[in-house]
Amino acid sequence: MHAKYAAGYNSAGLLSSVSGVQPATMRPGSEGSTSISFNGQIAKWREWGNQYCGSSLCDIAFIQLMLEIKYAVLGSAQVMTGCRSYSTTYTAAAAETGVTRVLLTPTQGSYFVVGSCVSLGSTNDRAKATTYDVCDITKILSMEDVTVDGTAYKAVNLDTETPFNTTTATYIVTHPWQTGSTDEVPGNDGSPTNNTSGKEPCKIQGIEVMVGAYEVPGDTTLYEDAEKYTVYLNRKASDIAENGNGANSVTIGTIPKETDAAWKYIAELNWDANNQEAYMLAQTFADSSTAGYRAGVYRDGAVTTSWRVWPAFGHLDVWSYCGFACVLLNSGLSAANWGLAARACGSGGNRGEYKLKE
Repeated sequence: MHAKYAAGYNSAGLLSSVSGVQPATMRPGSEGSTSISFNGQIAKWREWGNQYCGSSLCDIAFIQLMLEIKYAVLGSAQVMTGCRSYSTTYTAAAAETGVTRVLLTPTQGSYFVVGSCVSLGSTNDRAKATTYDVCDITKILSMEDVTVDGTAYKAVNLDTETPFNTTTATYIVTHPWQTGSTDEVPGNDGSPTNNTSGKEPCKIQGIEVMVGAYEVPGDTTLYEDAEKYTVYLNRKASDIAENGNGANSVTIGTIPKETDAAWKYIAELNWDANNQEAYMLAQTFADSSTAGYRAGVYRDGAVTTSWRVWPAFGHLDVWSYCGFACVLLNSGLSAANWGLAARACGSGGNRGEYKLKE
């Protein structure tokens, strides 16, 4: 079992896998803002009971393996790009009072996708409350060509019943898509309208991913020394703890480091027929987005030593480094921001060691 959606809040106020909600992230000033750090999500999942946790590295490996099995490719970018390049912001082209839309130039308006999410504010920094002070995150309901006082505009109509005022200093800012944005896509795989635009989420084998935010697994921590990252898993949800690798963790392998901090494209993951659990640990690296896994790993330089988390997939401004195999290895266990989301565990929260049947 694998959670179908990124984590959001259900009608009872519990973190869940549910359609039609904003993915839970840290965005001060916006409704539903939550610390979805590795540390912060532990207590949220335990509101269901101590046998619950965030997603597993096994869940991520399943998604990557489904890509390889179904499409005979290593890189998701060439099949389903996901929301990876949808971060441009504009200011309103004209001021209005008591409306539920924002007017842009026709060229600016053509950038946006119906069904995606935006906010309106006096700044365009998603980490500031003023990015949400005109209109909190809501979906784009429709777009239409309009003429106001003899000037042609593209009206971006928002899915809200609460009118607001805009000025020519009002920013429109993109955000991760709501969960369930791929519900109407026929079959098990694909994006709402365009699989490779870089602006839309996708689903594979029915699992919706790459909504425009990284996802931080709840069972995985890494400790980096000067030469490598050592990767730990907790196979029992109740053993997970803040600020480390918890109790009874297992070491599943390492990821090598280099001298400098940088993104590198993945040439080879850690395939081992006797240990699929460790598949996602990148081992060798290339310098191209058109070869290998077509996704990147960001690693700290040799001088950095610390505990790290495993943010997977990428967010809406990571561009060609995004993908099913992407991982950002410079975030601490308490890191939380607008681009860090989570997912419920499937069957990975309480599991034994993987072994081949002999």
